[in-house]
Amino acid sequence: MGYDIGKVLDYYDVSTPRDSGNVIIKCPFPDHNERNPSCSIHMTDGVFFCHACDRSGGVIDFIIGMEEEKISRDEARRRAEAIL
Repeated sequence: MGYDIGKVLDYYDVSTPRDSGNVIIKCPFPDHNERNPSCSIHMTDGVFFCHACDRSGGVIDFIIGMEEEKISRDEARRRAEAIL
């Protein structure tokens, strides 16, 4: 199933400019605090990569990161389905 990363970003109150398919923002993960944008989000592909903390992946990986690695992939899938 393809998940809409934009809806997941909205769910977690991650603000992004939505004027293009790719955006660069500050790392949104709770355990990482930075001053400069380093997290690339490819809206059309539904993937991300943070150059500062080296996290990357799709929607499921993003949800796991936002939950500070405290949930399983199955739980993250259930959350993604509930969000969408």
